[in-house]
Amino acid sequence: METNWDYVAVRDVIAVVLYAVGERTGLRPQDVPLGAVLWHLKGGSQQVRTLTEDLLGPTESAWGAGPADRAACGDSVAATWRWLTRYWPASSWGGPASAWDGMSRSIGRGNPAPAVEVVTGWASRAVADALAIDRRALAAGTRVRITGGEYAGRFARVRSIAWQLDDDARDARLGYEVSLDGRPETREPVRLSADAIKPVTETDIAQEDSMPVPQLPRFDDLFSACHWWAAAMADHHRTVRPKAWQGPQGRELTVPERGTVTTLCAAVLYAVAREQGLDVTEDGAAPAQLDLNACSQRLDEYQVEAARRLADAVVLPDDHPSADAMAALRDALRTTAGSASAVMPYQLVSTARTVLLGQVNVAMPQGTSWQEALTMLADGRWVPTLGDRMPQLLNSRT
Repeated sequence: METNWDYVAVRDVIAVVLYAVGERTGLRPQDVPLGAVLWHLKGGSQQVRTLTEDLLGPTESAWGAGPADRAACGDSVAATWRWLTRYWPASSWGGPASAWDGMSRSIGRGNPAPAVEVVTGWASRAVADALAIDRRALAAGTRVRITGGEYAGRFARVRSIAWQLDDDARDARLGYEVSLDGRPETREPVRLSADAIKPVTETDIAQEDSMPVPQLPRFDDLFSACHWWAAAMADHHRTVRPKAWQGPQGRELTVPERGTVTTLCAAVLYAVAREQGLDVTEDGAAPAQLDLNACSQRLDEYQVEAARRLADAVVLPDDHPSADAMAALRDALRTTAGSASAVMPYQLVSTARTVLLGQVNVAMPQGTSWQEALTMLADGRWVPTLGDRMPQLLNSRT
């Protein structure tokens, strides 16, 4: 006698799908591809009903219909299907095992719907797990190189399996959701077929390490360098977190408002760079040692006065390329009133702080938890620098 309703229901849903697909394709059940079984199960209980009833004919489910226990159903497909499509007593929750044909039950306990309605998702996951083993799927966290499509040549990390359903072939093909290197985890993952990625090899790592460093721009002075890198940070952040760039009433910040946020970020970079003695910038690489954590802590959304002091500390010649941007920043930070849709100083400061914090977030060492990263920040074992972010930021500006 069977003892567990969950096991019996999941097993029998898989069994009837195997049988029905075999009948339609002329294959023995043991020869039916698991991909075909998964395709039908992914279609949900209605797909399973359609597949089975095309062979067996419509089944008229009834409340409490069926024999007293599962064993009495017999081994015929029709009898099994009748059991899978029967309704159960609505008062079965918390009742004795006799309510479930003498079996224990955990899945949907108290749900009177037929088993096919309740466990098809569970059956789908069971088949997907078996198919993943059969096709030697890559484990979550595996580092891969992308070999085809628009991201060819880039490196990524597997997040999860993402089965690709081929409706023409009625098959499920192996695919993955991956996170591209240099792309924050908060952004949507990329879906790729299994044929488009390969696990990273030692040769790949050696090639990656030997790739030439992108050509850095050249600047005439420290603030020009800081303004350029701040713009790269802002561009990257606005692409990844567009909602953070919304003003009052949910509207998108205007171009001048976005420019003010960028210039405030530049003023922060400038202040920290001067404190660190990084004021030689002939090749644009001098700010590489900028401590991003120190930058992110220079602003607080409720301390507009601190932002004003940072802006006032930037003294530029009238003909400097950033002189007008700095004047606009000082004016914006001293705005005290306006319409309901006007961006107030604290909102500009808050957005700039989010941009700087975001650079620290994505620079976090791979495989490190937030708790570990915060501890490393506190004791100085990890100092995130602008240099850690330069390759990705350069890509955002090209």
